[in-house]
Amino acid sequence: MNITWNYRPGACLDCHDHGGLLWRYQFTPEMPKAFFHPVHTPSGRLVTCSQPWDHHWHYGLWFSWKYLNGHNVWELPEAGPRQEAGGRAFLVGKEEVNLYGGRGSVTLRLRYVSGTGSVLATEVRGVAFGGVREDGSYALDWTIAISASREAPLTLDVTPINDKTPWGGYGGMSYRAERSMAVSSWKSHDSEGRQHAAIEHQRARWVDYAAPADGGVPAVAGVAILDHPGNPRHPSHWRYIASPGFGYINPSLAMREPFTVAAGGTLTLRYRVLVHDGERGRAVLDHEFEKWSQESSSAVY
Repeated sequence: MNITWNYRPGACLDCHDHGGLLWRYQFTPEMPKAFFHPVHTPSGRLVTCSQPWDHHWHYGLWFSWKYLNGHNVWELPEAGPRQEAGGRAFLVGKEEVNLYGGRGSVTLRLRYVSGTGSVLATEVRGVAFGGVREDGSYALDWTIAISASREAPLTLDVTPINDKTPWGGYGGMSYRAERSMAVSSWKSHDSEGRQHAAIEHQRARWVDYAAPADGGVPAVAGVAILDHPGNPRHPSHWRYIASPGFGYINPSLAMREPFTVAAGGTLTLRYRVLVHDGERGRAVLDHEFEKWSQESSSAVY
């Protein structure tokens, strides 16, 4: 077994492969988000960028809603005066960490609170790691279960895409690429055969953001996000950004219209994040999607 762990309760879980840091999941209560950074491929290529100067509320690999009943939980408190109708997510209780050999899982419980202190929603979030594969990849399987209060429905929404805010539409499962992967020579594609900029705002079962990455000898590294067929509005609409220094992908549940969870109801979403060395062709990722979509949930919560 080559996987070793360094667990610091209330702070983070480090996964090491052959002695090198593979990924770090940070869940310090003082941070406004729980997130993965740094994330490396099995060969050691860094693929995440966290808290960049242009959007310092971007956290490598993370999950965040934009609006919950009109309260912005995406940017607060970092954005200061830019923040409107602010809310915040708080970790509740102690994280649950299960480590079994080369595999592991982390479960977090969150409470979303408005700027005036009222509870907007609660959430259980599980992430499971299935080990490093021989093909130079590994998966992080996410399960997000957000529940509305018994008193009122919960509306999930995003900044609209229009002439004033053409950059809107984002929210949910998010990946911000390491800056060396957002310069040129993108290898990105989606499940429908679209490439690079043609992915933006389209529906797809999966999107693979891949590009040459730093690390000495030129080599491609990538991160694919798979949208589970059991998710509402599958296949998801996607935000895709790949401009100099700024690479980002996001399957956005509410891109085209808000999504409402009934009072006392729960919305469950599943995503697989596949971190890989080298390029992954469409047939390979289609096979990954089909196999994963038939599995039972591997996130523990």
